[in-house]
Amino acid sequence: MAIPYLDYNPQGSGFYTLRQRRFAVAVFLFGFLMLGMLPILIGTYCRGPNWCDFGPFEARDPGRLPSMHNVRLSEVIWVGLLNRPMPSSILLREIVGIAAVGTYFLALPPLLAAAVLGDLRRRMGRGRFAIMIFLLLLMLLLPLKMLLRWSFGLSYLVSIPEWSLNI
Repeated sequence: MAIPYLDYNPQGSGFYTLRQRRFAVAVFLFGFLMLGMLPILIGTYCRGPNWCDFGPFEARDPGRLPSMHNVRLSEVIWVGLLNRPMPSSILLREIVGIAAVGTYFLALPPLLAAAVLGDLRRRMGRGRFAIMIFLLLLMLLLPLKMLLRWSFGLSYLVSIPEWSLNI
């Protein structure tokens, strides 16, 4: 909701029109409709027994599907790929997930600024652009996490239950 306030465009100040504030209106509508309303509708109408996903006209048979388990990225790497037990060191155990989240938040913004959003970065300024890109990446993390869960059954990229931290 803060992204429209970062808009640098002086036209239409104080009110929103689609012509003057295309980016701000598009981001707000994406956040409201796709990240707010769509998950509520999916969770309400496509959720069945055992918290499994069902289509709108599928029978909700409780014995059809086993309940989904929380699968952590560290388990996939250490147990699934390397055939080793989970390390006792938190940093060693979660290094792949920490690297993935760090790459997403630290390496992706400069790449986007150089490749796609260079003109926007020059017009907005460094500070305003950094806040905007961080908020956009946080917005896009929800659909990305949903796709990882649906495609690979992956629940957590970084899971540190010792500190009650799951990402």
